[in-house]
Amino acid sequence: MSQQIKNIFQNNGISLNVQKTKIVIFCKSNKKFNTKFLYNNFEIEHATSYKYLGILYSSSGTFTHCQNDLYKRALKAYFKLSKCFGDIHRHVDTLLHLFDYTVRPVALYGSEIWGTINSSSKSVAKDNYDLFKSLDVSPCEKLHVKF
Repeated sequence: MSQQIKNIFQNNGISLNVQKTKIVIFCKSNKKFNTKFLYNNFEIEHATSYKYLGILYSSSGTFTHCQNDLYKRALKAYFKLSKCFGDIHRHVDTLLHLFDYTVRPVALYGSEIWGTINSSSKSVAKDNYDLFKSLDVSPCEKLHVKF
């Protein structure tokens, strides 16, 4: 970090926790950078991804890892819900209501990232692109099918 940033922190009473601070360099090529970032002679760790407010940001700029992370968290909520009921057969309306209020909020947290599925895929021609063809590989769709 530059001396200027250090001065701004000190003048405003801001402290930096070096153990919690990570540097993520966003770049499509995912190449490793050898640049070192120092603060008070402590090196700040480079990371390829970082979770901020529940959203996993990847250095490649894609949200594939975040989508899989949200899928896994929603799957945990689904298994906890299933474990609570075991073999008890419930009415379909009750199950749908429980799913909508326990599992769905977990899966749809930061729902904007679900719109990025295959949006930049080079293997799909843009003029032949069909949004509904990509749903069979969507982690969110897998969760609904499993339910």
